[in-house]
Amino acid sequence: MDQLTSQLKEKADWCSELLLSSEQLRRELRERDEEIDKLESRIRELEQALLASAESLEKVRKGRGLRGRREMKVVQETAREKKQPE
Repeated sequence: MDQLTSQLKEKADWCSELLLSSEQLRRELRERDEEIDKLESRIRELEQALLASAESLEKVRKGRGLRGRREMKVVQETAREKKQPE
């Protein structure tokens, strides 16, 4: 009987450890998800800033000929490609 009681206690301890580990992993996962959300938001902000900058640059270069327009197109296409979800 003592042996069964001891085994039961060991298994209960093991289950408690697993539960604590599971809770810790869930907390860490939540924190990572929050960090990912912040980074995604920052990426969107930077993409918008890049597009706005590209548009401003295009206005400045508008009178400078075809070369400037080609460069602008490449910048804008690159920004749009990065903005599209994967």
